[in-house]
Amino acid sequence: MLLEIVHQTRYDYAAPVSLAHHLAHLQPLEDAHQQLLSFDLDIDPAPAQRRDSRDAMGNAQLHFSLLLPHARLRVRASSRVRVQARFAGLQPALSPAWDAVASSLRYVARAPFLPEVEFAMPSPYVPRLEELRDYAAPSLPPGRPLAEASPQRHGPAALATVLVSSGVPTAPDDLVPESYLPGREGSLQVELLAAARRRGRLPYVLPPEPGALAAELAAGRPVLVLQNLGIDAYPRWHYAVLVGLDAGRDEAILRSGRRQREVMSWARFDDSWRRGGRWAVVVLRPGDFPADPEPLRFLEATAGLEAAGLLDEAAVSYAAAVLRWPDEPLAHLGLGNNAYLRGDLAEAARSYRRGVSLAPDDPALRNNLAQALLDGGCPLQAEAEARTAVALAGGTPLEGDANETLAGIVAAAQRTNGADSPCVIAGGGNAPGQPLSSPDDREARTADR
Repeated sequence: MLLEIVHQTRYDYAAPVSLAHHLAHLQPLEDAHQQLLSFDLDIDPAPAQRRDSRDAMGNAQLHFSLLLPHARLRVRASSRVRVQARFAGLQPALSPAWDAVASSLRYVARAPFLPEVEFAMPSPYVPRLEELRDYAAPSLPPGRPLAEASPQRHGPAALATVLVSSGVPTAPDDLVPESYLPGREGSLQVELLAAARRRGRLPYVLPPEPGALAAELAAGRPVLVLQNLGIDAYPRWHYAVLVGLDAGRDEAILRSGRRQREVMSWARFDDSWRRGGRWAVVVLRPGDFPADPEPLRFLEATAGLEAAGLLDEAAVSYAAAVLRWPDEPLAHLGLGNNAYLRGDLAEAARSYRRGVSLAPDDPALRNNLAQALLDGGCPLQAEAEARTAVALAGGTPLEGDANETLAGIVAAAQRTNGADSPCVIAGGGNAPGQPLSSPDDREARTADR
């Protein structure tokens, strides 16, 4: 990533200053992960004396003096810096044990010590607290690799919180191998959603609205959110769990990483959430719904379960959707597709026919019904539906699929010499020419919840 940084300092004095000495830290550091391409410093008025040096940590510093009276001071620093991922390729399990690192940072009189030791010493501003020691202890058993206990693994920790709330006992460390990417120093949304699905849960992405967050919290459900705690040009992504809102104090209450309670002003939270793309997720049991579900959003989430191979869980979710939105054609399409994948052709045909009764001009429903009829031994019925699908799909992205389905059905009809066989599907029988289910049959089956 290439960054251009401009830092400006401006002083306008109430009275002329006759003598001034200044110390400035304005030049970016160069190391293996950060390359300084250019640096320019302009000081007005020009200093009479200036001296460049390095501090104890290797940072460039500038001492400059103004020896003549001046009523103002302008300092402008411009830098171009190329930065790289600092921990790319990190293998947490191979990092040194945390207690070995801690031991190396202890001061021993008259013994050699690392410069970093000074930052491990207590001060009046940063005292050593037993509460902090107790908080960290569960994450730091003896011998644990330091990088493995890194607090940057906030994605697995946040996901574990919402999974536990949904009834799935989960430890953050259990999620690290499948949801934490060392090369990216974090987790991607797709990995977190996939990890939730693998545990039999339905991750539902909420609408990007504050009201959606409040509705879930009112229902007693924590919300996994993505924040950007940096700036738009240089983001610092962070996953947390929103667990409460204090309207009286205008505060958001979060679980962040391993911190059980972090209070943040609503304005600050909302700004960080906005810069994170307003991404928010709740984790549901199959068959359950969010506080204010949107049919298409819910069906899309259910399709994710299906794509992950969780056909039974998806079936429960689709069946619940059909009961909640009986007039939504896509719910019947989803239930039919799921039944087809599970090999229940009778259920598939029934669902498709219900969808067709609601949306007779939908080529996808007609096409899929045709395929189910064909596989169920009803090529003549299938051909009629397929020809309707082709006519409806003309000029749409489904046109190729509809023509392919029709071609397969015509070939199958030719092999039967134009005679429709008994439509025996999943143990049920229909006379030739008789539909598998009536369009008026509104019965819907669902799993026991």
